[in-house]
Amino acid sequence: MREGEAQQAGNGMRERQRVLLLCAGAVLVLAPADPLSLGHFSWRPLAVRMAWALFIAITAASLRGADARRVRDMMLALAVLSAALCTALAALTGGTSSSLFHVMLALPVVIALVIQDQPSATVAAGLTLLGGGLGVLLAAGATLHDCWQWTGQAVIFTSVAAYASGVYGRLHAREEALRRASADAAARARVSEAAIAARDEFLAIAAHELRTPLTSLLLQIEAIERGMTTGSGTMSERVGIVGLGRQARRLSGLIDGMLDVTRLTAGRLELVFEKMDLAALAREVAQRFSADAAAAKCTLRVDLCEPMLGTWDEARLDQVLTNLLGNAVKYGAGGVIEIEGRNDGDNVRMTVRDHGIGISAADQQRIFQRFERASGQRQHPGLGLGLWITGELVKGMGGRITVASALGAGAAFSVFLPRRPPTAPGSGQVRLPAMTPWDRDGSAG
Repeated sequence: MREGEAQQAGNGMRERQRVLLLCAGAVLVLAPADPLSLGHFSWRPLAVRMAWALFIAITAASLRGADARRVRDMMLALAVLSAALCTALAALTGGTSSSLFHVMLALPVVIALVIQDQPSATVAAGLTLLGGGLGVLLAAGATLHDCWQWTGQAVIFTSVAAYASGVYGRLHAREEALRRASADAAARARVSEAAIAARDEFLAIAAHELRTPLTSLLLQIEAIERGMTTGSGTMSERVGIVGLGRQARRLSGLIDGMLDVTRLTAGRLELVFEKMDLAALAREVAQRFSADAAAAKCTLRVDLCEPMLGTWDEARLDQVLTNLLGNAVKYGAGGVIEIEGRNDGDNVRMTVRDHGIGISAADQQRIFQRFERASGQRQHPGLGLGLWITGELVKGMGGRITVASALGAGAAFSVFLPRRPPTAPGSGQVRLPAMTPWDRDGSAG
């Protein structure tokens, strides 16, 4: 048995022991009622009460360390003996004229309250009372009608008590099942959180270790590309170097994405706010994508007629625009890609629109979740991190990102940013808070 379940079982056993000891005390406290029923003092009723209370106390003490089957046996024996001793007390204190004779009909109800989850103990006590009561009635010369009346009352009280005990037993079983399910779910959640933490730590270490040799490789590729521009090398060599450089830069982007995931999750990603022109940055990013757009047979149209000034993290907005333009080139190949920006009072809006395959309504929220990609786009490589990181960066600067799309009609991603985010200082760094397990897969919209 697990530690939590063992502790709950121990608490329940201690509660039952306290209730039984309270019952033993009640048996003794009611001893002065016996002389009142008899009109004189007698040792025999007192001896029966003392034996009854002692048996209850011994049973309570014996519960400690007993298994479930032994507990059931002890409760059954206690119920039967209690009914027999109660009948004996009624017989010793006046028989049918004793006040205890009719009060003892309620004993099955009391037993059902004390031993709530064992209907068999309640039924056994009721049968014992029925037999004992009929014996007292016959000894007093009662009529057949009185015996039938007593039997009916005993059966009714016992049936109601047994039914109540059975209902409680079923409710108790359901409660235990729910408690165990809750404990199992909590344990699985703790294991999942530990696994997520271990995964994030592994991604951080792996990405960091891969970043070092890749940086050296990129520098060498760039040096070779610069040498190729002077006319050295054959055409096939130039094409090969260009392709190698493209794949190396793609790998660098994937590694940077993994690093950003771990930083965002752990709360180690910092935003550096400074005054900048978003329109100028967008034109620079578009110029950088001109070769990729030409290779994908895309036409870039830039509509940025006026400066878009604000206080943001320029490097991270460069990453946001790079992700959006990269997706537009990837999924809108062969079409027109539009980049437009507008000022709107204290806010700005930047939209990247393509006319490619589009995104279904069911996927438009899911694509902003981590490691999620739109269905039907599996032929395009990727980890499903770009839009999630984009959304988190935009939220970190006080903005939001939306998408308007339909299948076959392209997609328009719009970034809305306040000119001065609420969390931004005049200039300097702001660290984004760590994410809880519930935040990690949330929507960015």
